[in-house]
Amino acid sequence: MQTFLAPFVLLAIVGGIVALVVRVTKTCNERIERWAAEHDYTVVTKQMRLFRRGPFFLRSTDNQAVYFVIVDDNGQRKEAFIRMGGAIIGLFSEAFQVRWVEPKSS
Repeated sequence: MQTFLAPFVLLAIVGGIVALVVRVTKTCNERIERWAAEHDYTVVTKQMRLFRRGPFFLRSTDNQAVYFVIVDDNGQRKEAFIRMGGAIIGLFSEAFQVRWVEPKSS
């Protein structure tokens, strides 16, 4: 009987992990798009950062999501790192911080 249930338990666990990843990605994308609309930016690209977290490196927890975004501000491209979620409750918190990347001097 236990051997019969093992594949279903494994399938349920994998399905739960996939559902969680999809939910987190959707939530983050919605928050970024809402922030951009509130500030009249157009999102050109966004990348979730798991390791290279820019100014949030060693200043964020596993419960927080960090994204690198490039936005268009009336023809001017700007780059920023965005951290979402609280340190303890993660994305259940509405915490949202933006750190702009300073343009490199040539």
